[in-house]
Amino acid sequence: LTKFEIVSLFGSIEQIVSINKDFLDQLEKIANKKTDMSIGELFQQYSSNAGAYADYCSNQTTVRDRLSEYCADYPKFDQFTRKCLHNPVCRNQDMETFLVMPHERICTYPRYIKDLLDNIEQNVNTDEVESEISVSGDEKRLTVQKTVDDVAWYQVAYGGN
Repeated sequence: LTKFEIVSLFGSIEQIVSINKDFLDQLEKIANKKTDMSIGELFQQYSSNAGAYADYCSNQTTVRDRLSEYCADYPKFDQFTRKCLHNPVCRNQDMETFLVMPHERICTYPRYIKDLLDNIEQNVNTDEVESEISVSGDEKRLTVQKTVDDVAWYQVAYGGN
């Protein structure tokens, strides 16, 4: 595959992987009480990275066609994708499935946030938790609701669920 063809399939995937690894590391620190950061602050901090998903998702409308085309044009790439399919690490999932995963992930964040709010224990002060989730900055009011709205916009703009 040419460099252009690789980018047309994988886009900003390395950036998305990096963002998600960092996000997971921070989430684990919160869960293990190794930081004073709240989940709301974490979502707020990482909401500015949603643009990486927009770039990636904008490529997804034609990824199936390009994948088929590249497999037809490049027999070694076709062999590689078939070999990956049967690799136990890939759990019998094809390349297209992996290419769609970041798109699907961004679409699940609003549900995760809603579930977080819906499943707060009864003895927790809901206002206190919601204020943690809706932290506002000095000049720029950036809340999880804005993040949810942004994600919803990406879903509409890029065909999410």
